[in-house]
Amino acid sequence: MRYSTKNNTCNPNRNQSSASFLFNDFLGDVAVAMKNMEKNQNVNSPSIRTNIQEVENGFSFSMALPGVTKDQISLDINDTILKLSVAPRTEEDHKKYSFKEFDYSGAKRSFKLSKAIDVSTVSAEMTDGILTITMSKKPAFVPKSITIK
Repeated sequence: MRYSTKNNTCNPNRNQSSASFLFNDFLGDVAVAMKNMEKNQNVNSPSIRTNIQEVENGFSFSMALPGVTKDQISLDINDTILKLSVAPRTEEDHKKYSFKEFDYSGAKRSFKLSKAIDVSTVSAEMTDGILTITMSKKPAFVPKSITIK
């Protein structure tokens, strides 16, 4: 029995083999997914998935960059903006894909940091496709009493 998502009905009377239906369903699903990706996001500008965690004295950013080496990554801080970019591919990719969901070549992401961050403490490490950026908070202001002479 074939279930159609188009009109939510079952169609037991079909002339094609079940293998043919499965293949057509798969290609139809791929086409729908590709159309949705094109509508909802720019396929040429991949999003870098990021987790941000507040730790005891600062913050830790973990970014998923599978297949990217540390030499391909540029990380800069200008005032309170943290910018990450992945270098675009220099050689032409001759592989032909039927469907391609990830390619971080040329990806960019930026974050506005709080003024409470001590930018001199920012460090980064790349391990197993995860870029981890850590930074410390500036010491809290402690009120001081001034004696008059």
